[in-house]
Amino acid sequence: MATSTDSKNFINGGEEDQDRLSNLSNDILHDIFSRLNPKYSVQASILGRRWRHLWRSLPNLNFKSDNPPQKSFLGFLNQVLIQSRDTSVDIQSFHLCYKDEAIPRDVFSTWVFAAVVRNVERLAIELPLEKGPVQLPWCLFNSKSLVNFDLGFGHEYPQFVLPSLIDFPKLKSLRLRNVAFVEDVAITRLVSSCPSLEKLVMVVGGVSFGELLIVAPKLEKLRLTLTRYSKAVEGFAIKLRTPNLKNFCWDGYRAEVPQQMPDRIGVATIGMHLEFHKKIGVPFKAIKMSEYRRKKFVRLATKLAEAARDAQSLLLCGRIVEEQFSLANTEECWELQMSKECLLRHLKFVTVEGVVGCVNEFKLLEFLLKYAVALDKVTINEKLPNKERELINLRKKLMEIPRASPKDVFRLEQ
Repeated sequence: MATSTDSKNFINGGEEDQDRLSNLSNDILHDIFSRLNPKYSVQASILGRRWRHLWRSLPNLNFKSDNPPQKSFLGFLNQVLIQSRDTSVDIQSFHLCYKDEAIPRDVFSTWVFAAVVRNVERLAIELPLEKGPVQLPWCLFNSKSLVNFDLGFGHEYPQFVLPSLIDFPKLKSLRLRNVAFVEDVAITRLVSSCPSLEKLVMVVGGVSFGELLIVAPKLEKLRLTLTRYSKAVEGFAIKLRTPNLKNFCWDGYRAEVPQQMPDRIGVATIGMHLEFHKKIGVPFKAIKMSEYRRKKFVRLATKLAEAARDAQSLLLCGRIVEEQFSLANTEECWELQMSKECLLRHLKFVTVEGVVGCVNEFKLLEFLLKYAVALDKVTINEKLPNKERELINLRKKLMEIPRASPKDVFRLEQ
């Protein structure tokens, strides 16, 4: 039979076991609480005296809307970030994702200011704003602590207003999505003010591009997307002063072709937004493209291929070579503009996704087989049903082509 002493020891032991979590260091508790939704961190404060004020000093704040009323959401965020925040503790990361009603611009600026003055290192915000230009606090553009900056505004493309003085000495990653600039030189000025920048992603609209100059000595990854809300004037050129660039992705509406490409990169990707029209009785949409745009696309493809002449892998995705995108009149462009000596010496792996067995796919693969001396494997992937016959016929034709590589490289997947 258990004695009173045993019961007392059991109770004391239980209390000790229950208090183990509270005995953890603040760093560990902060890490645990930072993984929770902030509202649960606040609710947990009632579980112990030690935890009562812990939520006021969390270094990582992650707010994601689960469709609460805007008024209650704004009030809660203001309380955690501003009103009850321990001002002696810096914020390492502040992530806000809210996709409901448009947020007032002055409220948004207040949040950014509160994060920046607490030396935030990682700032990621995605939300819809009330209509009008976006003018963020001056201190943001002169942050000495910011390392990662990610900003997106839904589908509104508000005008992004930059101050006269910008200085991001530690910024390594910059993502600006669905923003508009008054002029292309604003982008140049912004990027040039980030000497440590290694990754840049920009989805921009509302600007007429004449020349886009990117100066970033440490930049390794670059993705540029010009939406239909942007216009590129005749003679549009992208000039890249990025000696360490390894990955370049260009996505231009209407296949506007940059005139200058980087000298040497490891991975190059191109994309373009095409006009579609429905064909009666056909289960998929067909590409509608003028001869002018076809030639522009080929020129862009060849320039990227020359820039990526040391690349070992190539991924082609999407139906960019549908039947109506005929290469019959532009075949010479591939031969004339692509340097056989420097283009495909190192290419080992080619993956083609979304194959439909059309003539243009055959022409492109024929070119690769003809000059890729180190080619090891070509993977042809098609997810549409009832295309087995087309794929088999395509493979038979490809097997008859003289190839630079002696290996049997083909692999069909569905």
